[in-house]
Amino acid sequence: MSLQEKTAYSAVYAPMHLIDHVPLNAQSILDVGAGPGGVGKVLRNRGFAGRIVAIEPVAERIAPNAENYNELHACYIEDFKTEQRFDVIMLADVLEHLHDPWQALQSLRPLLSAEGLLLVQVPNVMHPDFLLNFVCGDARYVPAGICDITHIRWFNRLSIIRAVEEAGYSVKAVSRVYKNDQERSTANQPASGQLMRLANPQTGRELLIPAHDLPDYLTFQYIVSAEPT
Repeated sequence: MSLQEKTAYSAVYAPMHLIDHVPLNAQSILDVGAGPGGVGKVLRNRGFAGRIVAIEPVAERIAPNAENYNELHACYIEDFKTEQRFDVIMLADVLEHLHDPWQALQSLRPLLSAEGLLLVQVPNVMHPDFLLNFVCGDARYVPAGICDITHIRWFNRLSIIRAVEEAGYSVKAVSRVYKNDQERSTANQPASGQLMRLANPQTGRELLIPAHDLPDYLTFQYIVSAEPT
């Protein structure tokens, strides 16, 4: 069975939290790793009339929503060549799939307009979904989620900020996406001196997390907004 056959690919996925960060005055967007084209579909449904360009190496994935894009490029980031400049470059759950995400960020920087915005969304390696599996469990890859079998790079809040800054951007904001309302509520409770216990009942292994660190553990995904330096 191939790697693609082992992963659970969603043909209707749209990164809504990331899309909500697109500035209202943006006129051109580069959707990197566009997948099923959810970004283009949602933006057009919201009335976006500007230029949207997609990079998606698996061309058949984006075909159902191709009409929402001005251009489709069936290639990898390193093979994308253009003289265009974009107000927004979006990478929704892309960097964790790349062998060299740091080089990818560097190569995209010249494609941003002078006051353009980079929007990056990545899963958080400190989330319990990862820790209970890879630290307290049997390190089993799964078809989807943080432990997706196609993930080869891992980020937490500090490392994604560092990656973006070292690629030549100035980070303007870091937003948190929570898996559900319960984890959001727990993460935003007043910090105390107590510890939160994470336990894997199948292995009997457990971790203790200081309460003041809960936001960094219960964040499911990070969204980084940055500008070129």
